[in-house]
This record gives sequence, structure tokens and C-alpha cells, in this order.
Amino acid sequence: GHPSEIIPHIKAGRFKALAVALPERDPTLPDVPTLKELGLNVATWGSIKGVAAPAETPKEVIDYIDMTLGKVCTDAEFQKIMADLNQPVMYQNSADFGKFLKQASDDYAKLIKELNITID
Repeated sequence: GHPSEIIPHIKAGRFKALAVALPERDPTLPDVPTLKELGLNVATWGSIKGVAAPAETPKEVIDYIDMTLGKVCTDAEFQKIMADLNQPVMYQNSADFGKFLKQASDDYAKLIKELNITID
């Protein structure tokens, strides 16, 4: 899960965060290293949220959604609300998010192959 799910326990001293499974340090836990920083080169995609549309969606609609979500995600009030919920906002436009998902898919496929995971 996302670090936001355990931050109350960390702040209360019940848990100690050793690392985060994210590509970069989590802004809500800036002193906690990533797995990669600790030498563990594994797929670390964390908990992501995104918006998808059918492949045949017109470009002007996609552009409008990109622009609107970009405005929302950079809004100071929205960022504060999300920070209060320990949910960092890391907005990516549709092109970058598509690349991100492709990379995640490739990384998980590689991990599944390395671990010889099969479905019965």
C-alpha cells in the first residue's frame, strides 16, 4: 500500500519506516530512503492513480482533460488537501503517464519471468 496508510503508526512510534517502494522518496517521509537507494533494484511503482479514456477518444478531448487535470493538480489548495491526507500529487500528462504504465508493465513482466511465476 501507500505510505499514507501507515504514517499515523510511524508518527505514533508503533512502526519504523525502513524504506519506501517508490521510484523517488515520498514527500511525506523525506528521511526514508527508497529501496533502490538501499541497493534493491526492484520494480517500485507504489500506489498510482490515473485517468484513462477509450483509444478512439479525440485528441482535443484528451488535451482538454490533460489541461484540466494539470490545473487541478498544481492548485495550491488541492495540493494542501492531498498533503494533509499524506497523498503526494505527482501529475503526469497523458503521454508521460502512458510511458509510465508501459515501463511498469515491462518491469512487472520481467519480475514475473525472473521469479518463474505461473498461473495454474
